[in-house]
Amino acid sequence: MRLDKFLASSGLGSRSEIKNYIRKGFVTVNSETAKITDLNINPDTDEVCFKSERVVLSGDKYYILNKPAGYVCADTDDDSLTVLSLFPESMRDGLHTVGRLDKDTTGLLLLSTDGKFIHEMISPRRKVEKTYFVVCEKSVTDEDLLKLESGVDIGDDEITKPARTQRGAKDNEIFLTITEGRFHQVKRMLQVTCNKVIFLKRVSFGGVSLDESHLSEGEFRELTESEISILRKG
Repeated sequence: MRLDKFLASSGLGSRSEIKNYIRKGFVTVNSETAKITDLNINPDTDEVCFKSERVVLSGDKYYILNKPAGYVCADTDDDSLTVLSLFPESMRDGLHTVGRLDKDTTGLLLLSTDGKFIHEMISPRRKVEKTYFVVCEKSVTDEDLLKLESGVDIGDDEITKPARTQRGAKDNEIFLTITEGRFHQVKRMLQVTCNKVIFLKRVSFGGVSLDESHLSEGEFRELTESEISILRKG
């Protein structure tokens, strides 16, 4: 592993900050002052120190974010702010979203540095349940709910998998639970019922729910061990 990546993964700072630390002679590898950032090291056998204190990898990270509207789920974007910009620069290295939410969609978004975990969460074979609070332009009828629950043709090779629905407080509000993650899926499903989504928020993912009383829009926290276990069990 490159020295700068090792130090960034340990939470010591951003790549630019680490480059500065090395230039100032703050970093040693096996008691010798490091001179270059791209030095290859073995995290298991080499002793890396910062200001004489040994540095150890902090392990993979798992976060839940209450995504605001206006942010895209991408590592970089030339035109829009990304969800990674909501994290301090020192925490972004190796961090990726678990699936995607549209730019105008809000709510629960998971992020992690664990590639295997991300793959497991978005794999169609896992059939991970995702629940959305949906506000529609028009009232949602009982017939509409039956269509959504049975699966609808949104123009892909296959109709959508059966969904679960629950009415909200108003006749144009529903909670929709799906096990897929197709492009603009919820919006396209409602289009089949001749309706339009005007507000969309994800409120749960794989058994983990968004608690907005403790996590405001734009805020994030680490997932608990219990939550990670729930997600892994599907």
